[in-house]
Amino acid sequence: MKHFARFAKFTKHVYFTACLTIVAAAPAFANTTGTTGTALPWEGPLGDIQRSLTGPVALAISVIALFAAGAGLVFGDEMSAFVKRVLIGVMSLALLIAGSTFLQGLFPQLTGFTI
Repeated sequence: MKHFARFAKFTKHVYFTACLTIVAAAPAFANTTGTTGTALPWEGPLGDIQRSLTGPVALAISVIALFAAGAGLVFGDEMSAFVKRVLIGVMSLALLIAGSTFLQGLFPQLTGFTI
């Protein structure tokens, strides 16, 4: 019986993970434009923000911020925990922007979720 209880607990986690994966992947299969011919009113401004966050200037700023935050973490021994968390947040945001730009450069034909 002990093995059955462990197996039941494992299958519950597998089902939860499968459901979470399906819910997380559902927006990737959604097609909101192109079929109806009308775009939602906020798609234009959001497209402008996307282009400004994934352009060459944003890439340069994110790389500079990544190196500056990394240097601050490496050489800033006497920083408080709050400042270290802010620097980690800056590094995370810089990696997201640089990674998005890098992947769009590698695969320009792919569209979908962008940061």
